[in-house]
Amino acid sequence: RAGKLDPHLVLDQLRCNGVLEGIRICRQGFPNRIVFQEFRQRYEILTPNAIPKGFMDGKQACERMIRALELDPNLYRIGQSKIFFRAGVLAHLEEERDLKITDIIIFFQAVCRGYLARKAFAKKQQQLSALKVLQRNCAAYLKLRHWQWWRVFTKVKPLLQVTRQEEELQAKDEELVKVKEKQSKVEGELEEMERKHQQLLEEKNILAEQLQAETELFAEAEEMRARLAAKKQELEEILHDLESRVEEEEERNQVLQNEKKKMQSHVQDLEEQLDEEEGARQKLQLEKVTAEAKIKKMEEEILLLEDQNSKFLKEKKLMEDRIAECTSQLSEEEEKAKNLAKLRNKQEMVITDLE
Repeated sequence: RAGKLDPHLVLDQLRCNGVLEGIRICRQGFPNRIVFQEFRQRYEILTPNAIPKGFMDGKQACERMIRALELDPNLYRIGQSKIFFRAGVLAHLEEERDLKITDIIIFFQAVCRGYLARKAFAKKQQQLSALKVLQRNCAAYLKLRHWQWWRVFTKVKPLLQVTRQEEELQAKDEELVKVKEKQSKVEGELEEMERKHQQLLEEKNILAEQLQAETELFAEAEEMRARLAAKKQELEEILHDLESRVEEEEERNQVLQNEKKKMQSHVQDLEEQLDEEEGARQKLQLEKVTAEAKIKKMEEEILLLEDQNSKFLKEKKLMEDRIAECTSQLSEEEEKAKNLAKLRNKQEMVITDLE
């Protein structure tokens, strides 16, 4: 029937097609991978206090985040530029990230709604206060509009207003003088602040240029360290190859030495037979000459092999010296890189303080 599945049949089909085996292999390995920068950007929200302020290497930052997330060490591996996860780990982190973002958005919405509600309530309170003031003033006006003294007051008040305006004008003039003096003082302080601000900007630019130069030096040191490491690996491979060849030549030399001993023993036997069998002396003498020629040839080959062995040992010693030199340079470059990183962090902190 359409839409009806037999679980056992489906499992058999998946097993025959190799899907289950592929899933098993995938789960045993680390199929998911993500670079340090992307991992830090996406999941730093899950560990807000794990990474301190300021510059930090991407690998170190990711290691701190992993420890803060309390992940099982069997679920991930940290490489040179990426983090590798088993199947399902990144999906779990994405779910936690979505939940965290949802909580943040809900909290933000609650804060916004509370602010809008308080603002609307304050506006209503202000409207109620204004309405009460209007009602009180209207009631007072209705009581006073037919009172004779109120009419006299309304006629005399404009005359009093002229004298009051002159006094207010004089007070305004005095206040204007004070404001001008204060303005002059503020302008002087503002010029001083602008001068200091310009000086700080110049210092900031100088420090930024120094930081850029230190960053470039740090990048060059990292590149040099990588090249030295690659060169060291190459020299170690060459040394291993030379050691293998030296072992082969030593084995071959041992075989030739054994053959030489056998031939010498054979020559000795022939000499004994020559003493016993005078009649076959010419034949044995010929065999002796032939054997001696072979021995001489083998001795020459042994000398040649010993010479090659000596050359290989010299090359091995030279390679070991070069590896030691590269290792020393690599250590110096790593120390320089650490010092440059510390100096760059210090300058970034200074720039941050200046800002």
